[in-house]
Amino acid sequence: MNNKSSLTLLFFVFLSAFVQGRTLARETLYMLNYSQRNSTKLVDISYELNLPVGQTAEVSFSFSNDDGATFPVRCVSVTGHVGPGQTSGGKMVVWDAGVDWPMQFTDRGRIQATCVIEDTGPPIGNPIVFDVAEITFKASNIEESPSWFIKEFYSTAPSFIGIPGTPKKYFADKFEVTNFQWNEVVDWARNKGYDLQPVSYASGGENLPRTNVAMKEVVKWLNARSEMEGKMPVFYVDPMEGGWDENGDGKLSAGPDSMWPSPEEDMQMMNGTFDWSLIANPGNGKQEGWIQWDPNHNGQWDPGEPFVDRNRNGRFEPQEFDDINGNGRRDTNLTIVCRTGDISGWFPNYAHTNASMNMMGGWHIDMHVKQAANGYRLPMGLSWGWGRDDFRFLAMGGRTEQGSYQSWEDWMNPETMDPITGEWKQPMKTGIRYEEEWPWGKESPENKADIDEYAITPYGFSPASGIQPVGGRKPNGYGLHDMIGNVAELSMEWWINSDPTMAHLGSNPIMCNALGGSFKRLRGVDNFMMGPPPQNWDGAMYPGSVMSSGQSVDAMGSPEVGFRAIRVQF
Repeated sequence: MNNKSSLTLLFFVFLSAFVQGRTLARETLYMLNYSQRNSTKLVDISYELNLPVGQTAEVSFSFSNDDGATFPVRCVSVTGHVGPGQTSGGKMVVWDAGVDWPMQFTDRGRIQATCVIEDTGPPIGNPIVFDVAEITFKASNIEESPSWFIKEFYSTAPSFIGIPGTPKKYFADKFEVTNFQWNEVVDWARNKGYDLQPVSYASGGENLPRTNVAMKEVVKWLNARSEMEGKMPVFYVDPMEGGWDENGDGKLSAGPDSMWPSPEEDMQMMNGTFDWSLIANPGNGKQEGWIQWDPNHNGQWDPGEPFVDRNRNGRFEPQEFDDINGNGRRDTNLTIVCRTGDISGWFPNYAHTNASMNMMGGWHIDMHVKQAANGYRLPMGLSWGWGRDDFRFLAMGGRTEQGSYQSWEDWMNPETMDPITGEWKQPMKTGIRYEEEWPWGKESPENKADIDEYAITPYGFSPASGIQPVGGRKPNGYGLHDMIGNVAELSMEWWINSDPTMAHLGSNPIMCNALGGSFKRLRGVDNFMMGPPPQNWDGAMYPGSVMSSGQSVDAMGSPEVGFRAIRVQF
């Protein structure tokens, strides 16, 4: 016996593992490696677990000093991935051998791992796999209907802002993304450069919607799913600087002027320090003592209209792009695929002094989206004014959009100007611009006797007490399940206000938009300035999350909010 105070373990690439419990069809504990740290009695142990989704195991270790003939020493002083509740993946453990086997020496040491499959209840059910509905896009031409909004937004957008044209088809998940489906993509992505993590859930939870997930993880997961299926990722770390054509000449300009004052100039106007000689043609837009910057309300500058002539040369030379990094040119970028971290992390990299407050007011996910990619993304969901209304189009399930054209402004303020066409309207008579139909017809969900057959809602014959497995109710006309209720679903609206100088505005600094309602409620739009409510509105709660701009939710996740992936073919 060699009287040394340190423990020496010869390192063997050798697996000594016992698996007990339910018999599995594949190797369960493998890649067992161990080595002693120099000049210490600490032993690093690593191993891999391969378990079915939702299954867990209890892992323990013992030590042999006779080449594995016996394992008399139980490893008790251990930290890391040891004990019950271990899930699939790579694991690390540290054993303090000086405590469990003190003042000893051997050159014949081995470590054995014991893996006991835990009894987690009834056998795991059949997980629902990815199933995508193919939906041909067809616009109804009813103004302000979902399909009209989609057609108008995509068909009129200039090419320099990255919009490829009107969609031809949608490929939408028939079900909200489940826990099992999340882990299936994560398992593929783990060795492909992604830092995604699997979700743990109890036995039988494989078909529950994936909830409590941060938006920054969802966009990486969607990229991974795209790559897993051989498609181009949609989301990129480096942003595209947005552009607009203020002067209507069909190209982007990089001049100093603008048809709108900047936030800094607005504040100078309010405190009386603004240099009014900067305003060209002020009288042409003055109404009741106020300057109307766009007198004909067509959204662009027309000759003779006022503008901020910052170089005082009498010509309108606007800057028509977001110069985020202050380099004087528009950067399209979208080259670095989002696989790790948080794609909004680019924002702090630009000092506020390099761009005006107008450019630093916030972050928007659209700057990071490659629209033409045929990969997976979230539906657009801002209706009644912003135009990208994929979610409401899919939720309606192909029912006819019909009715007369009237606006919210017509309803509330007769004989006022329509904000879209610029025309003056007479008082409305029909009470609604057009009628949207649900998959079953015009009847509102609150009044439908068999709503439980279509949705998990807070009302109906048996109101839900929590989220339910996907696919248990009737689909809509497109074959999509749970478009109303169960869990609300994230949309592409993700905005972060990273400028501390804007905090006084009271805006939520990290906001996502969720649609479709949840098992607890179907919230309507909170701010009617976003547009009119749907038919049957009586001032009470209505299923506005499908028909309106939805609800703001925490970007770090919510137990009521999941998501559904779509692809768009242009």
